[in-house]
Amino acid sequence: MISTTWRGRLAQEELAEALELARVCAEYDQDAGFSQLTPSAVRGEGRHLLVRLDGPGDPLVGLLYLDERASGTIIVHPDHRSRGVATAVLESVEPAGAHGWAEGHHPAAERLARRFRCVETARIWRSVRPLTGPHAVDPPTATARLFEDPDPEAAWALWKASGLPERYRPPGHGAARLLYAAGSDGAAGYAWLDRDTRIVDRLRTGTLRALVPAVPGSGTGLALAAGALALLRAEGVQAVEARLDPALPRAVRLARLLGFQRTHDDVHYTLESPHELG
Repeated sequence: MISTTWRGRLAQEELAEALELARVCAEYDQDAGFSQLTPSAVRGEGRHLLVRLDGPGDPLVGLLYLDERASGTIIVHPDHRSRGVATAVLESVEPAGAHGWAEGHHPAAERLARRFRCVETARIWRSVRPLTGPHAVDPPTATARLFEDPDPEAAWALWKASGLPERYRPPGHGAARLLYAAGSDGAAGYAWLDRDTRIVDRLRTGTLRALVPAVPGSGTGLALAAGALALLRAEGVQAVEARLDPALPRAVRLARLLGFQRTHDDVHYTLESPHELG
C-alpha cells in the first residue's frame, strides 16, 4: 500500500529522510541525467509530498517538491521504481497547471504524461562535446574580454532584456557560475555554467546551461561559448554538455559549429486537468 502526505517546510526527522533520498537518487541517476532534487529545494518553503509504503512509519520511497510557481520535481528511490510511486504522486497533485521537467526523458515519464494527459510545453536538446581525447578539437579563440563574477544582477538584467524564458535566468546566492563578456557599457552577455561537474560515460563532464548575448548575431555568443569551453578544459573537465532550445536556431547552429552532438532530450510537461482521466 502506498500512502502520501503533504507538508510545507519539513520537520527535522522528515528533512533528514528527504535529504538522504535526494542523495541516493542523485548518485544513482547521475550518468543518465534524470531529474534531481537539490538540498536547497528539499529544505525549501514550497510544498512537499512524501510517499511511503505501508503507512507513515515506513521509509520514504518518493518525494515531490512544488515551488511557489507550481513547478515540481519528482524523485523515487531506485529500489522502488516501477511500483506505482510516481503514479501515486500525480494522482495527489492539485491544482491544474502544475508543471515540471522530465530530464533525460525516461520512457516511463512519457507513459505517465500520456496517462495523466500532461501537455508538452517545451523541449530541450542535450548535446555533448568532448574536450579531451581523440575526437576533441580545440575550441575557437574567444574574441571578447571575458571575466567571471558570482553576482547575478548583470545576468538578470540581460536575461530580462532578452525576452527569453525563465529557464535562462540563473539562480542567485552564488549557485550559478557566470562568465561575462565585457562590453563598452557593462556586460555584453553571459554564459551560465554549473558549478559542479558529474561523471558521464566515465568522463568528467561540465554543463553549459545558457548563453545569453545582449545582441544576438554580434559574435558575443561564440566568444562566450569559446571562453567557457577553454575554461572548463583548463580545469581538467573532459566533456561539456549544453542545453539547447530547438526554437532558437542561432543557438542550434552555434552548437553544431562548436562540435556538439545531440544525445537525448528534456521535456517540460504541464498537468492541465488532474484526476479527470475519463
